[in-house]
Amino acid sequence: MEATEVFGERVSEVQRRLKWALALRIIIVTFLLGATVFIHLGRGYSFLAASLMSLYVLSAATYLVTLVSAVILRLLKTRVTGLAYAQIFWEVIFVTALIYITGGQDSIFSFLYLLAIIMAAILCYRRGAFLAATAGSVLYAGLLILIFRGNLPMLMGAAAAAPPNFYDLIQAILYNDVSFFLVAAFSSYLTEQLRATGHELKEAQDGLDKLEALNDSIVLSLRSGLLTLNPAGRITSFNRAAQRITGFSEAEALNRPLSQVLPGIQLDQAAAFEQQTPFRLPFADHQGRRRILEVSLSALVGPQDRDIGKLLLFSDITPLAEMEERLRTSDRLAAVGRLAAGMAHEIRNPLAAISGSIEVLERELSLDPVNRHLMHIVLREADRLNSLITDFLLYARPTPRSRETINLPQLVRDLLEVFSNRTDIPAGIQLETNLEEGLTLETDPKLVQQILWNLINNAAEAMPQGGRLCLSCTRLNGEADGFLQIQVSDSGRGIPEERLGRIFEPFFTTREQGTGLGLSAVWRIVESMGGQVSVQSRVEEGTTFTIKLPRQSARPEGVQGS
Repeated sequence: MEATEVFGERVSEVQRRLKWALALRIIIVTFLLGATVFIHLGRGYSFLAASLMSLYVLSAATYLVTLVSAVILRLLKTRVTGLAYAQIFWEVIFVTALIYITGGQDSIFSFLYLLAIIMAAILCYRRGAFLAATAGSVLYAGLLILIFRGNLPMLMGAAAAAPPNFYDLIQAILYNDVSFFLVAAFSSYLTEQLRATGHELKEAQDGLDKLEALNDSIVLSLRSGLLTLNPAGRITSFNRAAQRITGFSEAEALNRPLSQVLPGIQLDQAAAFEQQTPFRLPFADHQGRRRILEVSLSALVGPQDRDIGKLLLFSDITPLAEMEERLRTSDRLAAVGRLAAGMAHEIRNPLAAISGSIEVLERELSLDPVNRHLMHIVLREADRLNSLITDFLLYARPTPRSRETINLPQLVRDLLEVFSNRTDIPAGIQLETNLEEGLTLETDPKLVQQILWNLINNAAEAMPQGGRLCLSCTRLNGEADGFLQIQVSDSGRGIPEERLGRIFEPFFTTREQGTGLGLSAVWRIVESMGGQVSVQSRVEEGTTFTIKLPRQSARPEGVQGS
């Protein structure tokens, strides 16, 4: 306890009070010395009069004691108890000497005992106050008795002014002693109350500091973004999760209007504040990545239910929103697929009959060139319709016909070699690859080829003037097993945001000559393999399709492997 606390409080507090006591002593002594010298000079005494020499010596001794005490206080780190009591004793000795020098019982400075007792109470509380009162009583009584008996000569030219009798002497001593102890009791009571109040304040402050630290820890540890706004709509706090989600640092966000950090939120949505109803907010971060945030708005209420601003909680639910969208798309496309599969079979049978009949008529009949050309048109369109039905059936039921271990980088290189030898692709397309060697995939290779072929063709058609086409295959998150990732990127015209949500729907296309089944088939095949497909696109900047596949693809339910 002694090493860290004195009188039940921190050492630094006692050191601070000691510094003030030393400074106050210098001020009082200097004032008293100056006032006494001024009065004596006014009475015609010389500055170096013999009557003032004792006062000069006492003042010099006080300055010296104060200087030594200040040096010791600076050197001491913790053990200041003895120094504090030493100051109390010196104060009492100084006052006693000053009273003796200035006339004994007739001195006007006996009130300084009271100041010394009060200072002792401030320094050392009750013990210090009663110690100073006791020391003052003993020294004052001894001084008066010695003067009364003639054992001490009067200084500064004053005549001995002893009481006329011993009874008056005892009365003067008792009167001062009682006043000393009354002041000690009163001042110690006040300082003890002050100390108790200080302890309560310290405990309350410690509790408040702990509560504030806990609150800061909770706010910093929240996985959801949290920010507060003042009544003017400017940000006043911004937690760590908010920085991670928005890309703004705390320094960048503080004092900014909310619209500059989270555009799209209307602060006058009173109903949302009252009901605290979460809503979704599309958001683009610093890197331009599209995010979906779930935002809760509420009023920030201060004392007496006064509105002091707004509180916003928000979290990045982009993965959840994408999963919900995939589920909705899956349900919608599954229903369309089941209907389409039945219709495709019903169309294919009569179509085969029509094609066969036309071929027989072409062989059996003698046709002029015009009619023969018309029959060729019928056969060509029938073949195109049959190809369309084949694609549709692939979308509706992409059943793996075999399961093989595929060397994915080699499959990609073979596919790109075939693609680069085509004569119908736009000129100026630059092929780039990032293929992690050793990647294998266990599934039907024809389905993987179909996925990549459709995506590569789409990328090429999006760049009629040429551009960059990049295909990469990597392990997902660097895992040796589990999932791998395939990305097909182009620098073409991009897809408008309002169309991104529909590009996997059957028969939805952004090209005049497209059937709208290529990307639908990609989505359906990837889903049947237990994977995921997503797309990111910006108009006039390009499009990236990302496919995540398990290295051992799941078998669709009800499918028998060969």
